[in-house]
Amino acid sequence: MATGRCACSGGRETSCCSNGRETLASLSHLERHGDDSATGIAAEVLQRLHAARDSPPPAALTPLHDILAALFLKAEGDRRAGRRTQFIEAAECAQALLSSQRDVRPLHGDVHHANILSAPRGWLAIDPKGLIGEPAFDAANLFCNPLEKDLRFREDRALSMAAILSPALGCAAERLLDYAFAFSALSAAWHLEDGDPGEAERSLAVGRAVRAARARLMS
Repeated sequence: MATGRCACSGGRETSCCSNGRETLASLSHLERHGDDSATGIAAEVLQRLHAARDSPPPAALTPLHDILAALFLKAEGDRRAGRRTQFIEAAECAQALLSSQRDVRPLHGDVHHANILSAPRGWLAIDPKGLIGEPAFDAANLFCNPLEKDLRFREDRALSMAAILSPALGCAAERLLDYAFAFSALSAAWHLEDGDPGEAERSLAVGRAVRAARARLMS
């Protein structure tokens, strides 16, 4: 069973190339083609990943509730301490999403810019974690990346990403933004476990931008 956390959001590492091949995290790619182009490529990759399969899913895939455990643990600690925090809000959002999952299927589990690379047969996602759940979860990590660019903190960028990704995922933009909000707090919880409060705060800042984007979308 795959239980590893998602690499870039978990504070592991990021790379602009993999085995000499360009990834969507490459600053040169972003400068040449722009962020919306990178998001469009990610949307196409996600569509291929989530295409219907004839065979049943493997039994050993990790459910989303398990991968979100660090967020739920942090939120419970804050709740017991009498603090109303972003972690609690995100955990409540995550619970609502989990209780209403749609189109549950195998997921890659770690889709982000540094894990999408150019290959002779097109753009491919590498390093799958083996989850099962709603496809929108697979796009959530994209909002937290690329780590080298401050655009991840921008509300307008979150709106643009949601507009591009949600049709490819077959879900409403606001639901996708909810997944991104929950995931950003999960990322922050992982960073705190790793002793990196600075990156934890940056992940929470992504979540605030995503939440503001959702509010604007619904106004």
